[in-house]
Amino acid sequence: IVDDVLQNLGLLRIYLTHHGFDVRCTTNGPEALELARTELPALILLDVMMEGMDGLEVCRRLKQQAETRPIPVMLVSAHASKQDIASGLAAGAVDYVPKPFSFVEVKNRIDNVLAGVAR
Repeated sequence: IVDDVLQNLGLLRIYLTHHGFDVRCTTNGPEALELARTELPALILLDVMMEGMDGLEVCRRLKQQAETRPIPVMLVSAHASKQDIASGLAAGAVDYVPKPFSFVEVKNRIDNVLAGVAR
């Protein structure tokens, strides 16, 4: 999970860990890129609006690198106009979750993405 709002990060981490996910967290784009390269996670849940490097740029950079390109990225943002969603998908995201969201919805979306990866 990548989010610069610690409360969001903490709540998602607790919920997903409780549901059996092995969760790694960071609060910024550069750390997310390094963590993705070293850990090669099954999925990245990435906030769009972050200080410094935003989630769209992180997603683009992940998709430019051979080792991180296959990792599915789900973007999360309070900005969820049709253009925002289109920009996120064009950056390489497999899903775009508008805020506010329910934890159950996020878990179901994660399960769906991971099921698609496993096929």
